[in-house]
Amino acid sequence: MTELDNTKVNESLDNQPQNVADTKSTAVADSNTDTADKKETPAKQVVSKKFHQETFTSSNGNEYLMTFPGMRKAAKLRNEADGVTELHQMFMEEILEGKYTYKTFDAVKDGVDRAKELTVIEDDGTEKTYHVSFQSIKQIDDMTDASSNNLGRPSDYLSDEYIFDNLVEEDVNFDYFDEHNGFAAITNAAMNLYSDLMQNSEFAEVMNAVNDFLNKMFR
Repeated sequence: MTELDNTKVNESLDNQPQNVADTKSTAVADSNTDTADKKETPAKQVVSKKFHQETFTSSNGNEYLMTFPGMRKAAKLRNEADGVTELHQMFMEEILEGKYTYKTFDAVKDGVDRAKELTVIEDDGTEKTYHVSFQSIKQIDDMTDASSNNLGRPSDYLSDEYIFDNLVEEDVNFDYFDEHNGFAAITNAAMNLYSDLMQNSEFAEVMNAVNDFLNKMFR
């Protein structure tokens, strides 16, 4: 055979396809690599909000466990609450774990004043002492609800009426102050107690925490 013929034979051998077994082996190896890569990526877990729990610790160190009842029930309870009093009762009954009532928070010593004694000087120089107090923490919610008119707007007239009827120990009303001083002193004292309880009492702190918890679940 000539040198030219040998060259053609070598070129023909070089151009031959690879062994079929080798090709299949490479394909299987690539497939296994792809499968391994897919297995390394875990499926994303769906976490339900229903029955999610969180613990709130008040500034006095008391712990309160809160449970989310699910979107439907929470939305329904919020919608059906007629005023702040019913809303907070729902918080205590449906969200806070344990037996909580307004009386529970009446017993908490949070250092916030709930009573005020004041002396008013009449025009003739005589002095008259009045006592203003929140006998129950529930009265801050009752006062909030009672102080709104039919349109839901705050009314000074209605809040003053609530003060005279429920918070002043002495027998007073609007007509009483036609002949006596002390209208502004008494109503201001009551509003100061109310504002302090609304901002700093254990009850208000816990109710705000429950509301924040629900708002987070509704995101």
